[in-house]
Amino acid sequence: MQAKNRLDLITDSAPLIYLKPNLAIAYITFKVLCKDSCGTDLKNELEESQPIFKLSDTVLWNSVNLLLQENILGEYKQNRSSRGRPKKMLKINDSSREQAESLASKWSEYLTSLNSSVNLLQIASKPEIGKAARVKEDSVDVEAVSKAANPKVSLVLNCSELEKAAILKELDRNQLTETLSEPQGSELWLGIVLGAMNLDAIKVILEDTKTDWRDFWSIQACLACSFLTNCPKPDNSPLSEIWANMNKTERGDKILRELLNINAIGLLAGDWLQRIDKSLQPILLLCHGLNNIKGDLSVRNEAIESLFCLIWDTGYFVNLKFKVFLNEDIWQQMRFPNKSHFFGKTFDLKRNR
Repeated sequence: MQAKNRLDLITDSAPLIYLKPNLAIAYITFKVLCKDSCGTDLKNELEESQPIFKLSDTVLWNSVNLLLQENILGEYKQNRSSRGRPKKMLKINDSSREQAESLASKWSEYLTSLNSSVNLLQIASKPEIGKAARVKEDSVDVEAVSKAANPKVSLVLNCSELEKAAILKELDRNQLTETLSEPQGSELWLGIVLGAMNLDAIKVILEDTKTDWRDFWSIQACLACSFLTNCPKPDNSPLSEIWANMNKTERGDKILRELLNINAIGLLAGDWLQRIDKSLQPILLLCHGLNNIKGDLSVRNEAIESLFCLIWDTGYFVNLKFKVFLNEDIWQQMRFPNKSHFFGKTFDLKRNR
């Protein structure tokens, strides 16, 4: 099969027979895009970050060579600070950046599908696990899940992982959703910084840029929606200039600092959010992982309180809504104006089991 067809396959359908080489291609382009450039020693990094992948050196090198032949990647040498031969480095060729981004976007899809497949195989190979999973599935209160999935519910308390999976499944059937925050250890994507970075690291950026958590949540909400079809671009401002030059594979911490350095970013992001609300079909922004996010306790409370302030202030939005998953003990620690008004927008799964 010709090299060009191989790249077409990964972009289009990536049949199972080509999964291993396509994984390597998606990983390499993702890695190089995220870092602007990357060394050629990719195997150890891949297996350390994602133990599920045991790709041979041959597969990785064949993929690198394929990307070099197709002019997606370019190779150059970087001099070492100490004595020794220059290090070989890879970079994306500017003329092929769009195609590289398309290839790299497959990486997250492969991660999701493969991890799901591994879970299914574990259940299939161990009948006792499958039986336990079916018992748990039967124990989920369908009516409670349906009520918690209601877009009018902004806060879901005391949600187990099984219940959350059922809620997300329900939402997938009936509602457009995007993720605003994820559990700790997630990939550092452009639209999802909280989860990939801990709170203290974000706090440093906020202090350096003289901004606050409200500004952070506003710009994160904009970014979470920004790659959706028909999402309006920011108005003519410094925000629109940075937006025009960034892409979905860019590191979230780098873009976050650039955006928060913009003068009056909170007002600009707020204006962008209003325009997004008026332009898109109904969408829910989902906030996961807040129960276990790493960072100082007072910083965590400050961050989550600011999120709820944003949710309250945008309560008049017609299409853009938020849904937060939180444990009751953390909710009880929250102190912010209008907290009592969330009573009618809250569903406690523990009390409805």
